[in-house]
Amino acid sequence: MNYKILPFLLIIGIFSWSSSETNTDNLVQTIVIDAGHGGKDSGCSGPTNAKEKYVTLAVALKLGEKIKTAFPNVKVVYTREKDVFVELHKRAEIANEHKADLFISIHCNAAITGKNKAFGSETYALGLHRADDNLEVMKRENDVILLEENYEENYDYDPYSTENHIINSLIQSKYLEQSINFATKIERELVSSERKSRGVKQAGFAVLRGAAMPAVLVESGFLTHNTEEKFLNSKEGQEVIADAIFRAFKAYKTELDGKQFSIKSPVLEKPSPAILAEERYVVNVKNSRNFEFKVQLAAISNVENSNLAALIEADKVEIIEENGVKKVVSEGFKTYEEAVAAKKSWVEAGFTDAFVAVYKNGIRTTMADYNAK
Repeated sequence: MNYKILPFLLIIGIFSWSSSETNTDNLVQTIVIDAGHGGKDSGCSGPTNAKEKYVTLAVALKLGEKIKTAFPNVKVVYTREKDVFVELHKRAEIANEHKADLFISIHCNAAITGKNKAFGSETYALGLHRADDNLEVMKRENDVILLEENYEENYDYDPYSTENHIINSLIQSKYLEQSINFATKIERELVSSERKSRGVKQAGFAVLRGAAMPAVLVESGFLTHNTEEKFLNSKEGQEVIADAIFRAFKAYKTELDGKQFSIKSPVLEKPSPAILAEERYVVNVKNSRNFEFKVQLAAISNVENSNLAALIEADKVEIIEENGVKKVVSEGFKTYEEAVAAKKSWVEAGFTDAFVAVYKNGIRTTMADYNAK
């Protein structure tokens, strides 16, 4: 087998599977709350031995009760309600089995060096961003895989392989905008609760890998920080975290239920005491189904010899031919902003020459043509 095209075949399989599972209803009716770690997996611990598995469970249960009280018609499902070990892959499976509209995984962070310096919250969506700090957090959270029996059969992949991170992110890429939208709301609510936000980020968390819905992982704070450990291990602190996530959920649900989905993308990877909005791209907002935007990732002379494993974070990709040249492009986006957001992800992942192209009735055209319509 030509191993260079294997990831592309997997990509096709992923989208064949995910498209059949897509819930077209925009309402948020079912939420799965995942208390990180548990049982033989204690997670990280603090200077006074506060354990992550207990903190995350307390926050998860408080959050669930708040949602049940405020939204009795919303079904709340927990991946665990007591101190038991739940394999990572089963957590996403629980969400998929219940056809959840949102998946929230709650965790605590830990610093490897400068333990009493790092503090604050981070909320993650699945992705391939290669910032060293993101990778360290991801590796620590994914290490629990090694505690599972038959983990090689359960995952059939190396959790630290770049190629497999590509495949993992493809499953979640169709929900990336909603995931980042919700993650942004969480960090803003934590800031409003006078907590420090380290921002909205992306990394290849195994627990998010198979979730067929918008999904986030909340690192609620650093247990390795003396003051933050006391806060996270207290009932008052757990209440603050749960309430912030609840307020974010309320805003997210109201937004989607009202079909008023709008997102101001966060600044990724830049620690800040508050969440800032990215610059907005100015373009004529008129649109019609005759126009669409695509991101060109690469031009290739031979599909079979190209390294299709480098197709990163594509919602759907295809090979097209223009003027005798084969090109790898994304699916069509309805707006320029959507295409620019996708392009930025690919550029960060290494496709520095990626660019947005506009098409009219399937034929390449110009922005001038689009703005003149």
